[in-house]
Amino acid sequence: TTLGNIHITDISSDLNNAIICAGGLFGCVDCNITLTAPTWNGTIESKYGDDIYCPTKIGGIIALANGVVNITDATISGNLTTAHVFPTKTSQIYNNSMGGVVGECNNSITIKNSNNTAELYWDRAGSKQRVQYNSAAVGGIVGRINEGTALFENCHNKVNIYNGCYNNASYDANAGANCSGGIVGCYGQTKYGVSGTLTVKNCSNQGELRAMRGFAGGIVGFAKNATIEECSFSVGRFATNDLNPHAGGIIAGAYDSTIKDCTVKVDVHCQTGGSCSARGGGIVGFSSGVTTIENCSYFGNITFTPTKDVTSNEYVGGIVALGNEDTTVKNCRYGGSVKGVAISPNNFLTYAAGLDCNTGEIIEVTLSDISYWDGE
Repeated sequence: TTLGNIHITDISSDLNNAIICAGGLFGCVDCNITLTAPTWNGTIESKYGDDIYCPTKIGGIIALANGVVNITDATISGNLTTAHVFPTKTSQIYNNSMGGVVGECNNSITIKNSNNTAELYWDRAGSKQRVQYNSAAVGGIVGRINEGTALFENCHNKVNIYNGCYNNASYDANAGANCSGGIVGCYGQTKYGVSGTLTVKNCSNQGELRAMRGFAGGIVGFAKNATIEECSFSVGRFATNDLNPHAGGIIAGAYDSTIKDCTVKVDVHCQTGGSCSARGGGIVGFSSGVTTIENCSYFGNITFTPTKDVTSNEYVGGIVALGNEDTTVKNCRYGGSVKGVAISPNNFLTYAAGLDCNTGEIIEVTLSDISYWDGE
């Protein structure tokens, strides 16, 4: 058990481009590691100014893991925070990560039976300075996973996740977009892909989510090659006064993934942010590749707020906001409202997927056995 505070300030410009790692138990781990019942309660804070160009990794147990990780029965509480003033040097690429248990992992990882109650807060110190390719991945259990097979089972987040890192890049850019997830921020979220699979099973989130100009998902922000099953997001919400362009009750961005047997009972809010178009779905915000959504339930209000003149590519949907011809939705149910329209047994098929917020047209995905649900 570790109790205590870690504060990182006054970084010298001589350390530019170095990776800053701050973990409750371990900063950077290069070997394989197995931990049973690790506990951390304290504050980790990283704060430095606009002349520092350092990617930052923060984790309640491990900040950056390069070896294989196995963790069971972890308990995290306290606060993980940043307040960075990022430079205007737009050619720099910053991959930042924060996780309740592990900040970032570059290898296979398994975490089971673990709980996070440490507030996760990534800010940019109120600065208006902008870095095009600066991204942060923030997750209740793990922030970012770049490689390897990942398994999360019976893990739970019970606090708010705030990702205010300034970014204006898409998920397939070198640094990727900002991501926030109740369990995992992002898995394989760059144009280089990922070798491995992500499995998230029997996990839940009970916190508010925010991802500035990025992906905010109740369980996972963005993932490739993922299976998410028997997960829930029934206490909490999406921030309504911030920019969550891609928002999904279970996952905001799904690529070649399967989401099944999941339940969401919170309001989903999406909002246009800069060059990032809004997509808000009860289960999935945006899907690409061969993605299946099966036996899932959603009840709540899906809302959309434009912050610029809406011209195209703004979508909402009771199950999925925007999919493609390889997106399949089957045996799902939903209710509540979509963009102010009350869902009823008479109109639920119309608003299940792909409603264009500008034209009112529907972008078709493959739907089968969809039904109305009153939330009970």
